[in-house]
Parts: sequence; structure tokens; C-alpha cells
Amino acid sequence: MTQSVKFAISELSESNAHMNAILHEMFGGVIGINLRNEIFLINPIAEKILNLSYNDVQNKVYSSIELPSLILQSIDEVKEKQHETKHRITLGNDLHLIVQNAPIRKLSGELIGYVVVLFDITEKTKLSQLQREFFTNVSHEIRTPLTSIQGFVETLSNYEMLSTENVQSIVEIMDKETIRLNGLINKMLEIANLEKEPETLKLEPVNLLNSVNTVFSSYTHNAENKNIKYSMSTIDPSINVLLNQSRFETVLSNLISNAIKYTKPTGTVHVKWNTNNGYGVLSVSDSGIGISSKDQEKVYQRFFRCDPSRNYNIPGYGLGLHISKTLCDTMNLTLDLESEIDVGSTFSIQNIAIVDTPLK
Repeated sequence: MTQSVKFAISELSESNAHMNAILHEMFGGVIGINLRNEIFLINPIAEKILNLSYNDVQNKVYSSIELPSLILQSIDEVKEKQHETKHRITLGNDLHLIVQNAPIRKLSGELIGYVVVLFDITEKTKLSQLQREFFTNVSHEIRTPLTSIQGFVETLSNYEMLSTENVQSIVEIMDKETIRLNGLINKMLEIANLEKEPETLKLEPVNLLNSVNTVFSSYTHNAENKNIKYSMSTIDPSINVLLNQSRFETVLSNLISNAIKYTKPTGTVHVKWNTNNGYGVLSVSDSGIGISSKDQEKVYQRFFRCDPSRNYNIPGYGLGLHISKTLCDTMNLTLDLESEIDVGSTFSIQNIAIVDTPLK
């Protein structure tokens, strides 16, 4: 890309309209510096990245402008070395850039200036960090049950010395650990299958009460084990909605599972249905630990988990809400969140179309 920028500048230096059009459409930020060390061009992306305006920097010596010191150093370096340089830098706490600098020469080889190209890799860097954290968590989650199972297998090899009660207890623990492993594997497979899903799923009329009841009843035991007040509002059994049933139930399952998981014993989890102008909203509310406003912006990111100091070492992989949000998008639904720390959270599946079509 740097080569193409150098060519564009050198060949179009006498045609500002053409040059500006090309630089405007480029994916990176571009700054041009002449031999008098003055900035003679800056494209909109560079303006945004550096919070600068062309009118403020035009024809000014680059060292007199409040550019980040790392970028100033990279410009000085390319001027000294007279060949292309490339650096990865971080500005502040959360702006990650690749900075490429190169001399600009005419076809004759005459030096006419320097170009700085900025690539914003912040999102890519954050995703890589989340992936690393994810694989660290997954490795831990896999190692823990495997170590447990391995230990009990060794214990069972001397089963003659164990009582029937001990054997039964060991088998139950091994079964529990195996279920944990299967849960992780299923999440990974779900993510892999999600990547193959079409952008829009085929939707069919579904009986809302039957579908919600299927999921709701499957978590009754989980709620009872934590002494959670678990309830559901009345849903008219005649209501049919336009959904992909299996994917809708996956979303609802993730929301209810999270609500129970992050609600302390004696808390509440409630599933509620509302209608408005031919559309419905299905919400899952809890009295759990809540989600900070900062984390609410990130909860649908793949691999993201909320502040570990507040999740009380609750197991998870940071995939459920990402999966749910993606599936809602493919069904033309909206997944909304309202939450307050130490008060609770409400996730709402919105824009559910109500249909009169009788079920087959």
C-alpha cells in the first residue's frame, strides 16, 4: 500500500483533484511531507486517527505540530535512512497503529518528500487479545476436568480397596466433569457452525408458548438448586410467531442460563412476554450481579467476559451472548440490554413478528 501511495503522490502531484480522490478512498491514513518539512497533504482517515484538521496543519512544519512522539520519531528515521520503515505503535491505552514511512521520488529518482501511512489495527489487536484470553480460559477449563478424571481413573484402578459408596461418588464426579467437557466442545462447535450460517435464516410460524416452555422447563432444576424464584408470565397459547425455532430456543436458553448463573441464591429470574402493534418482546430479567455500563458495550463481542473481580469465578467462555446476538441478527430480531450493578439485568428479544398463519 505504501508503494501505491508513493506512486499516487509522485505521479499526481500536479493534479490535486485526482490525488485527493485517490487518497480519500484509501483504507489507511496518509500524510505527505515536502522537502521543507511541511505537511502538504493529509487525508480524512489520518485526520480522524490523529484528531487533526488539514486546515490546521497545511504548510506547517511537521515537528511544530502536536503529533505523537512515536510518529515524529518514525518520520525522523525515514529521513535519516532514506528507505522505507515500518513500526507498530500504541498511542494512549487503546489506539494501535502500524506506521509505514517512505521517501517519495519522481520516476527520475529525484527526492520530492516523504509519505507517512497509518493503519488503525485497534480492533484487530483487541480481537487477538480476546482470542488469547479465550484460549487461556479454554485450556484451563479443559485441563481442570481432565486432571480430575485422570486422578479418579487412577483411583478406580485400585477399586478392590474402595467401598461401593466411594465408587459411586467417583463415578458421579467423573460424569459431572465429562458434562463440562462436552459443554465446552458443544460451544466450540456452535461457533464453527455459526460461521457457516446464511446471513438470514429461514423463518416459519412457531407456537410461542410451546417453544418458550420447552426452554423454560429445562432450567427449572437449575433454579431450584440455587433457591432462585423462577417464573414466567402468562403467554396466550394461540400466539404464533415468525422464527427459526431451534435458533430462537438457543438464544433463549443462553439468556436464561446466564440469568441463573449470575444470580445469587434466593434471587429472582423472570421470563416475560409483551406485545405491541403486531410485534412482541420476550425478556429475561434477573436480580443478579449486573453489568457495568462500560462492559455493556462489549458483552456481545466474541470471547468477552465481564470484570473478573465481579463474576465470582463463575465458569464461562464469553461465547453465549455473541452467539445469541448473531442468531438474533439472522432472524431480523434485536437483542437489547438494560442492566445496573448489584440490581440485575434484563435481556430483551425484540421485533418478534406475530403471525396469524395456522401451524401445520
